[in-house]
Amino acid sequence: MTQSEYAVIADYINDLQQGDLDTDVASYMLFQHTIDDIFETVKEQSSYKSKFAMISDEKQKEAFDKYAITDDEENLFKKHLREGANEVYKRLAHLGRSMPVKFIFDEGVAINEFEAWDAAKAYAVGEFMEYTSTHLLYVCAIATTAGDTPASAPTKWTAQAYTATDEVYIKYTDGLYYKVIVNTTAGQSPTTTAASFEIRADEIDTVGKVTILIENLKAFDVNAYDLLKNQIFQLYQKYVLKEWFKLVGMGNEFTLTMAEINELLSDLRMSTFRRITPMYRTSRTL
Repeated sequence: MTQSEYAVIADYINDLQQGDLDTDVASYMLFQHTIDDIFETVKEQSSYKSKFAMISDEKQKEAFDKYAITDDEENLFKKHLREGANEVYKRLAHLGRSMPVKFIFDEGVAINEFEAWDAAKAYAVGEFMEYTSTHLLYVCAIATTAGDTPASAPTKWTAQAYTATDEVYIKYTDGLYYKVIVNTTAGQSPTTTAASFEIRADEIDTVGKVTILIENLKAFDVNAYDLLKNQIFQLYQKYVLKEWFKLVGMGNEFTLTMAEINELLSDLRMSTFRRITPMYRTSRTL
């Protein structure tokens, strides 16, 4: 594959997942983490930390909610996550020289993903599907039982219509991404009304996620991709927890978390140096 082909992010990710990545050309790596997933993990970790930090003090047990992150702290969580994600990105920014946009925090366009209607599936509210007998698009309005269709259970489905000015993107059942370029009426799809949709295979869903795009250098060991992604995920958590422990006065946990962050940053730096062939300084002596 050529670098221009890899400029389409979907192609790069597909090759990466299929194990068919051409490492002889420069390309891109996409690291995305869902903010809700990070929040749930942070809440769980803070609750355990708080529980065991207070186990010897009966009075403090009564104040458990004060020390554990809950849904009430979501806005504070997002503030510290954004700050921490920026710090992580700074450590990777030198690898993203050719990307016009390298760091995205909960911005951009949401993509509605449609799947072919499955007669055996019970759909949850908000799920999208293409009703295969008509190729019309629907969103579930009331939870369904297996076999419910827009014809047999019309109150459970709402035909999906789009306005082009809303910058709408969809992932259709053919696996391609589309932008709505002409207002659609109820249920119109790329199959029924192709002129209303424009193929945009390079779009990625960045709403509700932390996204980092970096250049995949030639000869980079792509086996390190999952390692890098996991290290980034851990750093997001630790940065939030560090600020939380400082805020609630858990000094020991703050110090421990700072040490964990420094260790993870060191590991992250080493992971970015992973190459298929070893690198040596020109002045190195054996």
